[in-house]
Amino acid sequence: MADDYEVGYGKPPAATRFKPGQSGNPNGRKPKPKAETKLKPVLKNVLEEPVKIGGRNYTPMEVIARTLMNKAMKGDMRAIKTVMELEQKLGLDKPEGRSGVLKITRVPPELRELWAKMQQAKFRGEDPEGLAALDANLPEEERGRY
Repeated sequence: MADDYEVGYGKPPAATRFKPGQSGNPNGRKPKPKAETKLKPVLKNVLEEPVKIGGRNYTPMEVIARTLMNKAMKGDMRAIKTVMELEQKLGLDKPEGRSGVLKITRVPPELRELWAKMQQAKFRGEDPEGLAALDANLPEEERGRY
């Protein structure tokens, strides 16, 4: 039966054919280096290299952040959205040192306006002298309470 097999174009000898499940190139093609492996050191150098603008040195990330903020302040909606997303992601939208919990206190109606001013001053972190001046306007029994 092996004698009647004709060897020729497209008909290799049976002994040299690939066995089922065997690859013709067991090592395969060498993988190309990924773009990120080439780009990473270059980008790192560029981001660390200071940029001189107007006689002052800036980092490229600082330039990018300032450019983004300038665009947002000019009304560019994509820049505004990006700034707001970054602000939220980085936790910059929350006042520092505050839990973000609103504390509601019962205040006599005649003192509500003064109390609101004091709360606003506390929230802004204004000077204690300003708070003391507001507190001094309160009746004797109410001082220091708010």
